[in-house]
Amino acid sequence: MALKRRVSVSAACGVVATIGLLAGCGNSGHSSNDATTSGASQYKGETIRWVIDSTPGTSLYDEASILAPHIGAYLHATVDIVPMPAGAGIPGQDYVADASPNGMTIGTLNSGTDLIDPLMGLPSISFKMQDEAIIGAEGASPVVFIACKGSPFTTFSQALADKKVFNAITFQGATNAGQEILFGGYGAQSHFVSGYASQADAAAGCLRGDGYTDYNALASAGIASGISAGQLHPLLMGGPIPAGSADYSILSKVPTIAQFVAEHPPPAKNKTAVDAISKLWNGDPNDIYFAPKGTPSSLVAALTAAFKAVMAMPSVQKQELTQGFSTTYISPDSAYKLLAAAVQGLDAGKTLLTYNK
Repeated sequence: MALKRRVSVSAACGVVATIGLLAGCGNSGHSSNDATTSGASQYKGETIRWVIDSTPGTSLYDEASILAPHIGAYLHATVDIVPMPAGAGIPGQDYVADASPNGMTIGTLNSGTDLIDPLMGLPSISFKMQDEAIIGAEGASPVVFIACKGSPFTTFSQALADKKVFNAITFQGATNAGQEILFGGYGAQSHFVSGYASQADAAAGCLRGDGYTDYNALASAGIASGISAGQLHPLLMGGPIPAGSADYSILSKVPTIAQFVAEHPPPAKNKTAVDAISKLWNGDPNDIYFAPKGTPSSLVAALTAAFKAVMAMPSVQKQELTQGFSTTYISPDSAYKLLAAAVQGLDAGKTLLTYNK
C-alpha cells in the first residue's frame, strides 16, 4: 500500500503534517495479522494525532516523520503529526496530557527538560510524567560533550583539574542544569552562555568559540565535521554510538559519561545526582512516547505493540541511523523505572544548582 504525505491547515494548532495511507492500493509491507488485538482493531480507519513540541528540521519532528507512516500502517490507521513548538514545548505536552483518553492523541515527552526545569524554577509541564500512559521510549541517540574552538581543555579530567569557571554554551534550561550538576558534582563552577534558539545555533556558537564547552547532538550541523577538522575536541560521549550508524571512528576512544563517572567517582554526597545526570545523558530515559492518563489498557497495548514492532523494522532502523537517531526501543515498564530513578537522583542534585538563584 502506498504512503501519502499531505499538509493541511488546522485552525486550532497551525500546520498539521498528515502521514496516512491511500486506500485501495497494493501491499503495505505489513501483514494483515499485525493488528489482531481488540485495541488494534479499534484503530482501523481512525486518525491518531501525534503532538510534537517542535517543528520540521528538529530531531523530535523528523524522527516522528519516520515512524508515523509505519505505525499508521501497522494499526490500519492514519497518523497526523501536529507541531506545537510554542512555549519551549510545554503547551504541546500539556495538550496531550489534557486530551480525551480515547487513544487518539499521543505525544512525546522531552524527559530531560521536563525533569530538570522544575528544579531550576523554570516553567515546566503541569503533570507528572509517571502518571501518564507510557507507550515506550527511545534509547540514546549519539550526543557529545565537547570543548569549543579556542577552549583550553582537551580532556574532561583536565577541565575539572583546571578549576576555572566553565563558560558553557547551552540553548535550554535542562542542558544548563545537567552541566551544572555534573560540574558541581566534581567541585567545578560554571557560567552559561545562553540565548541560542536551537542545538544548531549552539553548535555554531561553539565553532565560533563563544564558550569553553557544549553538550550537543552529534548530528547537529558542524559538530562531527568540526571534530574531524580538529576545531572541536570531544571530551565525553553522552552514550555509546549505535551499531551501524555513520562512521564516527574518531570518537572510538572517547569515554562515555557513564564510564568517566565509574572511573572517577565524585564525592559521596554528590554521587546520586551525578549518576542521575550520567544516565539521562546516556539516554535513560530519552524521548518518551505517551498517551493521556486513563487511556484504556487495550489501546495502550496496541500502541505499544505498534511502536515496538515499527522500531524493529530494518528499513526504519536504516532511516533512523542515517539521521543519527537511536534504534533502541525501551519498554513502558523500563521507562517507568528509569523515570523514578531520575527523579530521585535529580532531587538529590538540587543543592548543586545555582542557576536563577
